[in-house]
Amino acid sequence: MELFSVYVLHSGEWEENKFINFVSDCVIIESTFSYNNLVAAISEQIRIDSELNTIEINFLPNDGLQSILIYNDTCVKVYIELKKKSLNFTEYPLFVTMKEIYDNHLVATSSNCLVSTSSSCLVVTSSNSIDVSTIDSTEIMPDIELIKNTKLSKNTGIIDNMLNEFVEEDQVYKDKETVMNVMKNLAVRERFQFKVKRSSATRYHLMCVDDNCAWSFKSSAVFKANIFKVRSYNNNHTCGYGERYLTQRQATSGVIASIVKDKYVNPKNIYTAKDIIKDIQKQHGIEVSYMKAWRAKEIAMAMIRGSLSDSYKELPKYFYMLEQTNPGTVTKLHKSEDECFLYAYISLYASIKGWEHCRPIMVVDGSFLKAAYKGTILTACTQDGAGKILPLAYAIVDSENNKSWEWFFVQIKGTFGVREGMCIVSDRNESIFNATKVVYPEVHYICMFHLWQNVKRTFKKYHKQLKDIFFALARAYTIEKFEYHMT
Repeated sequence: MELFSVYVLHSGEWEENKFINFVSDCVIIESTFSYNNLVAAISEQIRIDSELNTIEINFLPNDGLQSILIYNDTCVKVYIELKKKSLNFTEYPLFVTMKEIYDNHLVATSSNCLVSTSSSCLVVTSSNSIDVSTIDSTEIMPDIELIKNTKLSKNTGIIDNMLNEFVEEDQVYKDKETVMNVMKNLAVRERFQFKVKRSSATRYHLMCVDDNCAWSFKSSAVFKANIFKVRSYNNNHTCGYGERYLTQRQATSGVIASIVKDKYVNPKNIYTAKDIIKDIQKQHGIEVSYMKAWRAKEIAMAMIRGSLSDSYKELPKYFYMLEQTNPGTVTKLHKSEDECFLYAYISLYASIKGWEHCRPIMVVDGSFLKAAYKGTILTACTQDGAGKILPLAYAIVDSENNKSWEWFFVQIKGTFGVREGMCIVSDRNESIFNATKVVYPEVHYICMFHLWQNVKRTFKKYHKQLKDIFFALARAYTIEKFEYHMT
């Protein structure tokens, strides 16, 4: 029996037939080594956990040639014969890459290569070399068929419902997040607790909180895809009731939100945090704190209605649909230099046409908003022939300032134009006054009600005596009447 010292390069990657970013090491191999012996020796030397990872071994027969994959005993014998001819330590080094085991199933694919794993070694088959004796077709074929069905069929049975109530082996879920939510909801519904034994991007293993309990759940990714498959599931609990019923670690705010989210589909429904506490206690026997219930409410509303920040991204789509369903509608979206939302303007076609048949009086005003991002709504309206209020246009801006009001009036003028005898009535806001001087220099009047409020504040002691005179002046439709009340 001969011994050979072999130079090992590991933890690197191949790039154009060059192995880069590697770590150097060495190993002693025997002339009688099998493939499994070689894998075991290298794994031990470079400290690979054979339960979690396996290795792929290559060598270069000569510079400029493609690397050769060592995948069975024949390949090992060929390599040992080459080492016998050259005892140079650095000649014919072994290039080792590590791969993750996926619960004894197929772990990687390419157009010409399928990789499957067993408990002790990695087996690689290609169109040119197939080691049939080492492949368990009953283990590989179900996943191959699953991928074929996933690509070719719209109805593949892939579960995407987070509230799925029935869990069994071989079920396939859309992604890991769905599996996690399904198991958490199952734990809350059936009143038990689990803890995560192993979790990564490609696996999700659970066990009961009682280490002596037989309950277990294992799932892992299929073909390194996003979809997850239930590999094994033992639903029998052998632990005591106390371990499962005293507390409920799976009843997080996110899980509770998924249970109650349908309550928020109708925005008219009022469903408070106290209602959540009451219903969860009644349905599942779980005590929930007010803060957890409040967080669950916020998460549930985000699930149904989306986040407030993301809703701003939908504005262009909303404006487009408004214009498509209401031809003639005018919308404007104004962004800041860094492409952030600044102003939005909407005037429906019905309002634009209605303005032609109303008196040329436009009332404008602004009011602050109470939403998460605050802001101000600017409105313009008029009065129709029946004495009813007709909304003309509105805008969402940052605040009532000169720039925002000027921008709003520019849009108003572009939409409605200027009519003979037109007047704009406001509450004497300074920004409105400044903006109308720029956009409508000869059109502006003061709201009678707001002016009277100013009179009351200024003449607190005498405003009762001034009331009759003030409103007589305001309702004077001729200069003669106005002068009469002023004297």
